[in-house]
Amino acid sequence: YLTVDPFNQGMIRPGKVFLSILQEEFTEELLKGLAHEFHHAGAFYWLDRNQKLKALKSSDEHARMLAEIFTYFVTEGLANWYFSLSRLKLLPGVENRMERIKRLEEEMPQLIKTTEQLLEWICEHHEPIEDIKALFNSLSMDTSGYGIPAGHFLSGRMVGIMDNSNVSREEIIGLVKHPFNFFDLYNKVAPENIKLNAALLEKIRGKIEEWTK
Repeated sequence: YLTVDPFNQGMIRPGKVFLSILQEEFTEELLKGLAHEFHHAGAFYWLDRNQKLKALKSSDEHARMLAEIFTYFVTEGLANWYFSLSRLKLLPGVENRMERIKRLEEEMPQLIKTTEQLLEWICEHHEPIEDIKALFNSLSMDTSGYGIPAGHFLSGRMVGIMDNSNVSREEIIGLVKHPFNFFDLYNKVAPENIKLNAALLEKIRGKIEEWTK
């Protein structure tokens, strides 16, 4: 697993490394960051053994993008909600991130629409594939300097909505073994204004079955 931060795209900013375990003192904040990364390592242990994910990754580019999206939402959603809460909520001591977090909170409905667009394009086999990759990168990467990609915020908040509902912790943690349940589990308990389109999720389930036969 990646531990040298300059090779971690999420930690790169124009002209500098945003956070490096080679440069920083072992503060509580840094240790939380390491816990976040170690969670990724554990999650990938299970995700790398998921046969349907493997099948998608060995299929065409659209199927591979679908695998990447589910992997991203599961890994970043769980790690951010349980280990990097200061990137998701307005907590004491994170005033420097307040503006970014407030903006992302306001943009939640639009971020859901962006996710729907990604899934719709994959279902439609939209071309060029670079459009899908660019839209995904707009979620998964952040060059603002705050270290809070929109997709990290969105996926973390989605896990938070599950965690603060009647969805069991066992089901949430179990997403590392059952990643394709992520959006369906979220949709069961999400507020109406930030639910994903149910018909679209049904189409995605169909594509997963079709592409993993």
